[in-house]
Amino acid sequence: MARNGNDRQMQDGSGIRHIPGGHADVSRIELSLGVEGVRAHLVTGQAASYLLLEADEPLRTLNSAPWGGGFGYCTVLVNRQVDKSYDCDDPNAEMEAFLRAQRLNGAAAAGMLTAARVADAGLARAAYGAAR
Repeated sequence: MARNGNDRQMQDGSGIRHIPGGHADVSRIELSLGVEGVRAHLVTGQAASYLLLEADEPLRTLNSAPWGGGFGYCTVLVNRQVDKSYDCDDPNAEMEAFLRAQRLNGAAAAGMLTAARVADAGLARAAYGAAR
């Protein structure tokens, strides 16, 4: 999430963060990744639902995202839920507008689209030798 001096988060004790200031319909649930410098959130609201990963330092990425796809360095990764009938003539322009509306740094982002329910996302860990 892009932060500036006006952005604050309040926690109501439920683990769900409600974002004040024009985002009354948006809730953020923090997800535990266990990766230093990387934060994950499930963001849900009437206008959009998406998984958000934010990194303190750019991460080397390879993805098939319409926005920021291919090899790159990203500090923001978004997997946005869209309707099964999603059909857009210009998904890049639409994603750019979405990132701007969510106050996310589009220049440092990869934006993916999925018809799967992002609220059903899971996390699995694997290790191979010293790699984790």
